[in-house]
Amino acid sequence: MGSFEERISGFHFDTPLEKLLSRRSGDHANAVFKSTQNQQNIVVKLAENPNSEIAKRAIRKEASFLNHLSPQLHPYFPKILASKGDHDPAIVYEFIDSVAMHVTLNQHPSPAIWEPMVGMVYTFLSTLQKTTRSKVSRSLRIDTYLRWLTQHFPESAADIQTWAHRWCPDIRFSIKTCSVHGDFNPWNLIIQKSDFQLKVVDWEDSSRAGCPLWDAFYFVIVAQWIAYIGETEETKWTNFSKDILITRKTMVEQLSYKLIQALQIEAGLTPKDVDTLLAYFLLHQATTDLRMKRKNADAAKRWLFFMTPSGDESLLAHVFKMNTKHFL
Repeated sequence: MGSFEERISGFHFDTPLEKLLSRRSGDHANAVFKSTQNQQNIVVKLAENPNSEIAKRAIRKEASFLNHLSPQLHPYFPKILASKGDHDPAIVYEFIDSVAMHVTLNQHPSPAIWEPMVGMVYTFLSTLQKTTRSKVSRSLRIDTYLRWLTQHFPESAADIQTWAHRWCPDIRFSIKTCSVHGDFNPWNLIIQKSDFQLKVVDWEDSSRAGCPLWDAFYFVIVAQWIAYIGETEETKWTNFSKDILITRKTMVEQLSYKLIQALQIEAGLTPKDVDTLLAYFLLHQATTDLRMKRKNADAAKRWLFFMTPSGDESLLAHVFKMNTKHFL
């Protein structure tokens, strides 16, 4: 299929491509390169494997999704300078001199840093929710999720069924949908150094018919992982005393509740609705890992970890408690 340069020969670049990284998402990978075009730094994204139809479909989806977003959301993602959607699609973005949010959160685990970061997340998710909310409701169903999960985990089938029917008592749940990123975690959030503007990257798992709060759920769960385990395996446990971890736990939970509650109120949802949507989110993530992305039971189990009996607390409180139990 030729070199990367040959595959994007339709674009003109001033300097040779410099590979920045290979980014894996589920069962496909994309390659990201840096170059210059008209004396401007740019980034090029295309499928790592030109024979992977899944990877190429993801590139086309990302370009199409971003091109159809409201102008109000354009400041939140790198500007698309060019794209092609043929048999070997690619996207050319402006280069953003930035720092990844997950690095900043890990290196500065204090309210002085975390609060404005979570504030940026709220502003973006609020804008996404308001500008893309549908006028008609979508009916969510749990039967497909349960069929997949109970078939793959027969030893846990009864517990999964009991848990699901507690938090999703009705087989259908109607909700007005909105666009979602689909993989909204601090690894896909970058902060532009020049003006501290939040930029959201890697929209391959996006959807125009997602559920309110799903991106927020993903963010707060992963934020807890960052607070507890650190950036690398080397920092795991060794550099953090239990007191430090408990302090981080309190900070992250307080900010997480504020984020979810603010978005909940804007969407006109009740606390019971939040629990139901979170249950659907966990079922959806576990099923997606089994079906479309990793096809890996171990990956799905990280979501089943939260599907355990709980007391009278909300499901969000139960999720936070289970994270704490795992890490502390």
